[in-house]
Amino acid sequence: MEDDQKGLTFQSFYKNGYPELWEKVKTIRKIAFMDEHKVPAKLEFDEHDDLAVHFLLFQDDIPVGCARLTRRGDDWYMGRLAIIRSQRGRGLGTFMIRKMIECCKERGIPSIIISSLAHLKVIYKKLGFVEFGEEFEQAGLQLIHMRYDIV
Repeated sequence: MEDDQKGLTFQSFYKNGYPELWEKVKTIRKIAFMDEHKVPAKLEFDEHDDLAVHFLLFQDDIPVGCARLTRRGDDWYMGRLAIIRSQRGRGLGTFMIRKMIECCKERGIPSIIISSLAHLKVIYKKLGFVEFGEEFEQAGLQLIHMRYDIV
């Protein structure tokens, strides 16, 4: 999916159908979550990856961001959103979230739940997400559940 921002390409895929794209996702997540946030590999890569819709954001054919969309029961979860450090602060995360919301609309998904890093919840609020529940700790990170209603 090509966008009007110069050089940006957004692609969705399933892990088993595109092993070369999955390797790019693994590299970004390893750097962003395991190296930077010290998340253990057994928590970072889990059983949800096999059935998730994965997303990659490319800048001039170079992978700069990733995320995934998973279904658990009746709920859909957006997670593992990461932008490589050198590309942060350019609005690429916001761009990626908007593109993922578009994909959810196309698939008829009624709402999305995220576990946002607590210090980033203001960004998600600006995009229309609403927090629910209390902040909690997981893998050493302070998180908050948030929901975006599509319909």
